[in-house]
Amino acid sequence: LQSVTRWELEGSVLTLFFDEANGFAMGQVTKAGEAVAAAVAGLGGPEVRVRCSVDERSGGEGPAPAPPTPSAQAPGPASPKADLDPKVRSVLEALDGELV
Repeated sequence: LQSVTRWELEGSVLTLFFDEANGFAMGQVTKAGEAVAAAVAGLGGPEVRVRCSVDERSGGEGPAPAPPTPSAQAPGPASPKADLDPKVRSVLEALDGELV
């Protein structure tokens, strides 16, 4: 999860975006998608289906800031965990992860 550049929650689908250079990390999260979804649900979050995608906006040069919308959040690389959505913060803490 450390390689996630941004994420979007639309309905029950949690899409995690990765730079093209982080294909291995994206593959690992894809394989663990059910575990990530279970962690979200286990921490009081909604039942979600995890989807991984290449972040076309990032251009391979690190996280790309995205304007927040009701269905999307884009924490930047310098955002402390306190600024994150409580559900995301709980998942990061449960999996001992961090956004970079």
